[in-house]
Amino acid sequence: SVESGTLNLNGGGLLGGTWQIAAACELRLLAGTYQSVVGGSFSGAGTVVLAGAELTVGEDATMPRLNFDSGTLNGAGELTITGAFNWKAGIMGATGRTVLGVGATSVWN
Repeated sequence: SVESGTLNLNGGGLLGGTWQIAAACELRLLAGTYQSVVGGSFSGAGTVVLAGAELTVGEDATMPRLNFDSGTLNGAGELTITGAFNWKAGIMGATGRTVLGVGATSVWN
C-alpha cells in the first residue's frame, strides 16, 4: 500500500493482492512491464499513474483513479475506472476494454 507520498516502480512484475493508495498519494509505473493478476485490486482515494511503463490487464480489475501519462495499457481483461481517468498520452491495445464506471469522470488531453 501507499500510505503517504509517491511510490515509483521501475522494474516491472506482477501486481497481485490489494494495492491500497491513500488520498493525495500516487503509485507510479515508470518503466518495465506490469501484469495485473487474479485477485489483484486497487483501492483508496489515491491515483495510479502510468508514465512510461506497460500495464497488462490479464484479468478484470477495478481502479479508482488512473492518470495515463504515457506508456501502454493492454491485455485481455477489462479495466473499470470508478473515479477519475485522465489520458494525456499513451497507447491502448489488445482485446481488453477500459470502462468508465457509473459516476466516473474522464479528461482527454
